[in-house]
Amino acid sequence: LTQQHYDLVCRVLDRSRDVFLEQFPGSRFVLILGMTTSKNDPFIEECLETNLIEYVDLRKLKRRKKGFAYPHDGHFTPRAAQLIASQLVPVVYPR
Repeated sequence: LTQQHYDLVCRVLDRSRDVFLEQFPGSRFVLILGMTTSKNDPFIEECLETNLIEYVDLRKLKRRKKGFAYPHDGHFTPRAAQLIASQLVPVVYPR
């Protein structure tokens, strides 16, 4: 991937936020960096922070942790879904 690819992704995310907020005024646009999103591309955090896009970073969760994915499948188990939900609920329902 080149910087041009990263710039395009950043512009798409920025515009997506704008379109969403135009259609749903007063809402929040929150991007979720999933557990399978690459940790090797620091451009994404820079893009989100530069464009003031709120995000939740699930990449820090240990996807390979035992019991988080079904063997030979890779889909998340209920245990993993519970962990993901525990990260998202405070964002969706802040106190």
